[in-house]
Amino acid sequence: MNMTKVFSILALFCCIICSQTTLAQDRVVVEKNGSSFFVHIVEQGQTLYAISKLYQVDVEAIQASNPEVKSGLQIGQTLNIPVPGSYDVKEWTNPIRIENGFYIHRIKRKETLYGISKQYNTDINEILELNGGIELGLQPATEIRLPIRDVEEAATELVEPGPMDGWQAHTVRKGETLYGISKFYDVTPESITDLNGGLKEGLKTDQVILLPIRDELFSKQTEPIDLTVDIKDTLFLKTNYNVVLMLPLYLDQPINKEMNTSTKIDRLRQISMEYYYGTMAALDSLKKQGAHLNVTVLDVHSGTGIETMLQDPAVKSAHLIIGPFQRDPLEKVANYAGRRGIHVVCPVPQSNKVLLRSPNLSKVYPSNDSEIKNMANHVAAKHSGENVILIDSKNIKDARGVQLFKKYYRHALGMANDTLPTPLKTVESSTKFVGELNKQLSKVRRNILVVPAGKQSRSMIANLQTKIQLLDEEEYEVIVFAYDEWLEYDFLDISFKEQIQLSFATSHFIDYDANNVQSFITSYHYEYKQEPSKYSFIGFDVMQYYGSGLIQFGINFPNNFDAVDQSNLLQISFDYTKTGLDSGFENNHVFMLRQRDIQLESLRESNTAISN
Repeated sequence: MNMTKVFSILALFCCIICSQTTLAQDRVVVEKNGSSFFVHIVEQGQTLYAISKLYQVDVEAIQASNPEVKSGLQIGQTLNIPVPGSYDVKEWTNPIRIENGFYIHRIKRKETLYGISKQYNTDINEILELNGGIELGLQPATEIRLPIRDVEEAATELVEPGPMDGWQAHTVRKGETLYGISKFYDVTPESITDLNGGLKEGLKTDQVILLPIRDELFSKQTEPIDLTVDIKDTLFLKTNYNVVLMLPLYLDQPINKEMNTSTKIDRLRQISMEYYYGTMAALDSLKKQGAHLNVTVLDVHSGTGIETMLQDPAVKSAHLIIGPFQRDPLEKVANYAGRRGIHVVCPVPQSNKVLLRSPNLSKVYPSNDSEIKNMANHVAAKHSGENVILIDSKNIKDARGVQLFKKYYRHALGMANDTLPTPLKTVESSTKFVGELNKQLSKVRRNILVVPAGKQSRSMIANLQTKIQLLDEEEYEVIVFAYDEWLEYDFLDISFKEQIQLSFATSHFIDYDANNVQSFITSYHYEYKQEPSKYSFIGFDVMQYYGSGLIQFGINFPNNFDAVDQSNLLQISFDYTKTGLDSGFENNHVFMLRQRDIQLESLRESNTAISN
């Protein structure tokens, strides 16, 4: 073979390898020392865990074949990935590639959303959010996006049941699903199908199926269970309402006499008390409106015996439950309460995952997705005619925010056709450095920089500060839209935040000039001899809103969220929408703020400002 032909083959081989970093379904296998390996070129944003998932090979096996990776991955680095024994060149292996911070999964015949969600340690809601249109059904060979989670971020999988204590019978009611029944009884869908011959024909109304006994509380239940419960419009107003407030007080743990917040438990105790004080202030306000609310406070945290607590008479007779704060007990309480028509409030920031299959649950804080959507709508409405630039850090943890902004920005401009280019410039960067920003800036139009990047891209954000500060302010006007957490970044100069008029979407906004806010602060200080914290304000607003709902509509208030009186709220507003037919309510109300003259100013009400 002549040298020209050898060179051509090598060049072709290199081209094929480079293409495999994007199109992993046609993987090239090479032989080395009697073993077979895939050749993988490391791309920006990829992690060892993501690569192991892509090739379905253990991280340890990759490290053994590539000892240098233990000191970290380098962009452009070549890895030898052991070919698993199950590899079949005729079949594609999911995920087929990594693209823009997401796994790309090509749907196979008979695959289900539930099965895919388990495979990637995510939930169905998140898959639906990332892939519009698939709620109508999965089509073979369709490619969908799925989130990449490192090991420490992996979602909790359903735990296989231990030794069964026996089984019990359940009569299927109209509208029930296998997933809903499995969640209620705290067992896996597979354990139910195994006990019932595979349920090849699915569930049928009035069918009697066998269930493994996993939860002593529910296995002893004798009253009928309605897994399709919905609050009807025929419910009547009551004279008195019972409210249960579940706070992580940790009364079973020693109390620090110095009352500092050096430990997580002490900090949660302090937050709980501040929240409680705000709730009590709201109860005083509601009492003046004629409300009769009987409030019971229960100590509930991750270490609490939930099953025992759910037997408390106060819980059984509750018309409203606020809390718990932590996700695990919250899901158990919502699961229990939902079968009894009791509404549950999630009063602290949580993922929208808690709303899945919990139609009786409402979440006070809007999701990060909702904040990005509001930001995109605002930029489209106010700045689409200006020089809009999206800064993409290429960090895998920022990828979702980047993709969502593009999506919502397009929709806000009325661009339903996703094949058209997004009408904004993009500067591709890295976690340490901003890309070629200066080439994209305009001297004749305002420059609107959108930077959906968090603390994981700290170095890039600091580099952005340096680049903007070097600009001539008389030639370039720059406004930056980012996350509200940027306010807390001590590596960003206050003068820089002022210069860029740092703008962001946030769930709360306190107008300290408002009469009701000043009145609250005065009475709070008089009663508790301290200034109210943000948790005090939240405690007040949640109790005020839901208490008003009970006064106006009784326990039917979830069907009238949009009509509940909000005139006395202090820092948050409510705009609830259901996240799915059988899921809970998310508050979508978001404030758009900016920092200007050492104050936070509402972009929707420019005459309203608060001290920073």
